Amino acid sequence: MNKKLRLAIVGASLLTAFGITSNVKLAIASSYNYKVATVTAKPMAHLYDKNGQLIADRVLIANTDWRVGEIKKINSEDYLQVSTNEWLRLNDSRTNFDMATGHIYHDFIGTVKGTNTSVYNDETKQYSNQSSRFPKNSAWKVSYIIKNSQGQYFYRVSNHEFITKNGMWLNDIPQDTDVSYQADFGLNAGGSSSNNVNPVSHSDSNITPTQPAKTNDEKPNTTPTQPNNNQPGKVTPTFNEDTDSIARAIVNSVNNERASQGIPALKQHSGLMAAAAVRAQEQVKSYGHIRPNGQNWSSILTTQYYPETETDSAENAINITAEVTDPNRLAEITMMGFKSSAGHYRAIMNPIYKDIGVGVYLDKPNNRYYVIQIFANPYVDWRNQK
Repeated sequence: MNKKLRLAIVGASLLTAFGITSNVKLAIASSYNYKVATVTAKPMAHLYDKNGQLIADRVLIANTDWRVGEIKKINSEDYLQVSTNEWLRLNDSRTNFDMATGHIYHDFIGTVKGTNTSVYNDETKQYSNQSSRFPKNSAWKVSYIIKNSQGQYFYRVSNHEFITKNGMWLNDIPQDTDVSYQADFGLNAGGSSSNNVNPVSHSDSNITPTQPAKTNDEKPNTTPTQPNNNQPGKVTPTFNEDTDSIARAIVNSVNNERASQGIPALKQHSGLMAAAAVRAQEQVKSYGHIRPNGQNWSSILTTQYYPETETDSAENAINITAEVTDPNRLAEITMMGFKSSAGHYRAIMNPIYKDIGVGVYLDKPNNRYYVIQIFANPYVDWRNQK
């Protein structure tokens, strides 16, 4: 029997590349990059052999995750292989992939919108106000999205708790393949479902960050929302257009993270900051590590911005919601996204890098910030060294 899988928190629309040879696309990385089934039968699920015969002394505990091998039908019922000759009934589990296509669902990071958090529990079929547990702007992993017959979206934030779309911003736009359809989900439920805010939850899905300390002279980063004169009754979105302040906050966040592990701070390099700003704007046209002109991202490391380094450099990319305006909070969301991926986090914590550049571009039409981090070392031509 394979070992119980450890749940990993991941999320954010992420991209990373190292040097000039690697371009790894991890768009909204999922908790597992392979097929997994979560046991839903209470308090346990029975196991069966390849012929559908009950294995009397083998069970799986509820809410545990198991890697799936083959999928087969036995007597017109779907079974999932969880070890060499042990099979789990699909009806006793929930999968992280689409049974028809094999597409693996992705995880997202959701941010609570308001001050009244209504949580829907799919076991009790009740809504309840959880505003004290889930404060405004707290962030949560969303591992499953359900759409019902009324067009309502529910974001799963713990084993049985969901938050509605009205109450939470996601760090990226779900695709059809990321959404599961359940016609009656959340309907005819008890309690209050006035979701100006939404359902969030506890357990291992909680990734609420510590709020950054504020200094006495810190100025607010938001401005009052103004009426849209062209469309009476509507308001214009509020954005933080000071992307330089967001970039500086992200640099500080990186250095704070490195300091927590005893790794020297990176120097904010003006040339890399300018290069990263260019790369952030390029993401709107070509999201990833290939530039709009077809060249690799590292072609930006020219003498205009930075002496070219062919091996000791890396680029991280992410896009996040622009509905959060505080630079420190945006830096936290960015760090959470990169920490969810080993490759991105490795670049952040790599002690060989000495310099950093961060660029942020505000894409107003799509309500997104594109963030680029570039890590590099000063180029040294050792042939000229004595």
